[in-house]
Amino acid sequence: DDELVRLNAVRLLSDSGEVTQKYSVRDNINVLIEYEIFKDFKYLDVAFSLKNEQGEVILNSYENTRDRSKRSIASGSYKSVCKIPGDFLNDGRHFLSFGITEWHVIHVHEEKVLSFDVVDTMDTQGSRGEYRPGIKWALTAIRPRFEWHTEATNGA
Repeated sequence: DDELVRLNAVRLLSDSGEVTQKYSVRDNINVLIEYEIFKDFKYLDVAFSLKNEQGEVILNSYENTRDRSKRSIASGSYKSVCKIPGDFLNDGRHFLSFGITEWHVIHVHEEKVLSFDVVDTMDTQGSRGEYRPGIKWALTAIRPRFEWHTEATNGA
């Protein structure tokens, strides 16, 4: 009910643009935020927070396409999309909260607006690799696929 900013819609999209609430651990998750601004701002942040089933905050993310020296934004309608990359989240239910702030002034704050499920497909091409097929991944908030390099040091 803020008179200066309105959150119109939030959606979760697949890479093909479909609205969905179920993803595999390999899928990208696109967070779409649609909002209106009713005055020009010198500084405005659009953000979301991601929690797991245990209520732990996994991450906070802020729209960061405008650098600090150019944080102004004109009144109008906007759409922001943030991609959570595949092979980042562990399986389980996740919850998204949203906010739009101007420095320390909170214009919009909505808790647990969306929930979605991430399922483990046991795909060996992802972060799981050959990790014990059929065995549930360790209880962690994230399970990113990092690049590793291994070499023998004993002349082998």
